[in-house]
Amino acid sequence: MKHLPLPVLDAAPALGGALAFQGIGDGSREVGEKLADKLPGWLEAAGRLKDTVLGAVDNPLVVAAVVAVIATVVALVAAVVVGVPAATYHALLALRALPSDLVVADRREKGVDGFVSMPVTLRWADRCSHVQCLGPTGSGKTYALLPWIVQDLLAGRSVAIVQIHGDLVDRAIEYADAMGATAHVCDFSDESSLKLNLLAGENTQKVANRAASAVRAVASHYPHYQNVAEEVTRRFVTLARSWTAHMGGSEDDADVELWRWLLYDRPQLDRVLDVTYVEDEQGRRTGGVRVNAPWLDHFTATWFEQRFLVWSEYQREQNCAGVEMFLNRILSEDAARRRMCPGVSEPELDLYGEMRSAAHRLSDASRGTSHTLGKLVVVKAPVDALDTEPARAIAYWALKTVQDATLTRREDADPLCVYLDELPTLIGKGHREEVDAFTGWLANVRKLGVAVTVAYQGYSLLQDVLVGSLDTNGRNVLVLGGLAERDIRKVQRALGEEQEVEDERIADGPFGTETVTSRGRRTQEKPAKSFDELKYMRRGEGLWMGVRDGADQKPVKTRSRHLRPPEAYRKHHRSKPARRKARR
Repeated sequence: MKHLPLPVLDAAPALGGALAFQGIGDGSREVGEKLADKLPGWLEAAGRLKDTVLGAVDNPLVVAAVVAVIATVVALVAAVVVGVPAATYHALLALRALPSDLVVADRREKGVDGFVSMPVTLRWADRCSHVQCLGPTGSGKTYALLPWIVQDLLAGRSVAIVQIHGDLVDRAIEYADAMGATAHVCDFSDESSLKLNLLAGENTQKVANRAASAVRAVASHYPHYQNVAEEVTRRFVTLARSWTAHMGGSEDDADVELWRWLLYDRPQLDRVLDVTYVEDEQGRRTGGVRVNAPWLDHFTATWFEQRFLVWSEYQREQNCAGVEMFLNRILSEDAARRRMCPGVSEPELDLYGEMRSAAHRLSDASRGTSHTLGKLVVVKAPVDALDTEPARAIAYWALKTVQDATLTRREDADPLCVYLDELPTLIGKGHREEVDAFTGWLANVRKLGVAVTVAYQGYSLLQDVLVGSLDTNGRNVLVLGGLAERDIRKVQRALGEEQEVEDERIADGPFGTETVTSRGRRTQEKPAKSFDELKYMRRGEGLWMGVRDGADQKPVKTRSRHLRPPEAYRKHHRSKPARRKARR
């Protein structure tokens, strides 16, 4: 459609989508969907006709007449389908919107045909201030977030989901497959999904640091194990990656099974490091140790010489207890061992590479729009398949990989929407260092085209410092019904108070007559939203506190949009079969 100017091209899908979704009545909705499919082609034909007329006719009056006829025909079609007031109203609403706008939900307002559903939109620049969605189990978090994911994929924005509980991932995969979007799925409960080697990455030092952070998070309940567990993790991960490269493979071939083998098998460790011990004349070891592996970096070799290899058995047991506990908990689950230890030529998810990919195919990177369908990247570690601690360790490790990868993205990279489900399980019990790292990540990635959405059941499940971090960095908040009393009180404090003013007070006079007893001005403060208004919302209803052009907006009561079944998107949007790419 090169004949039309860019603003018209941008308005076409928005106008078609509005007519399809905002149709008045059951019959007009179906016709509106057809209009959404045919509208871009009609606009293209109109543009070509306009160019033909401009090239063949020199009379400006004739040109104006032809353009007027085209506009009249389009207006009549829209008027017949959805009615004159509704067609005009929805067309103007759609033309005012940007393709990158996220329709959060609908709010009911009085319009030309009575009460109509007005979309509550969130622009891409404001969405990069991140979003919180909080509500207890069964309040409709998946019902609210799933339409967002579908919109992201249709707009060409990549979507990454890290999940432990719930069915958001399963529903998102259904829609991605129906649309034909590329899906990279690592599901620890699905044997056919991709493998995930978290020891693979671009830089050995960063890979080792991520593994150390995961060990620290899991061992946070056991202070005795935290003394040197992080340093042991860093050195053994470095050794595993360096040794696989020395043996003719790639550093990415190292996995957690190799890590555990090096940690547990002391004779094999000595052979890998080519260790020699200093002996006296009688052949007794005097405590001196030398590592003769030239392929190992100097600092790691020195650490093994002066620390690990000279520890006594008791010291080694105490210092490595946290690391052993971490590895045992992960590898004790068959599902985790099969997914995290890929074999030769098995399909594998390159999580780091997918998060930092920068395909320069955007019409406008700052607006968060693309010409193709977005891709879906999923890491699902369900507790029913892995148990709680292994699932949390794997999910948090994957989250650290996402954080490192997104911080190295280019500003013109594809827009990326990260969804973190059940945040308290991922990071809620972590150290202050983990919370600080998460806070810094939220503050920095907003400038790199990354919008983060966190979902959780309530503030009371989070640390106070994490709650403060989300209040500062997650400025867009969707509150669903059914919250606990403590959480509702916090929402009320965030909403503030409003004043009630009465200019006169009336009391009953003699024989039932009304008598004005006093006149004046009385001010009374009350919460902007009552306890009952926040507690007893129906499923799908919520309170949206959003940001517009960087400024906080007044809260509005919303209702999540009903999403059409995947078959509808298979019919209208599918252009090619969904593929699950892998790094081999």
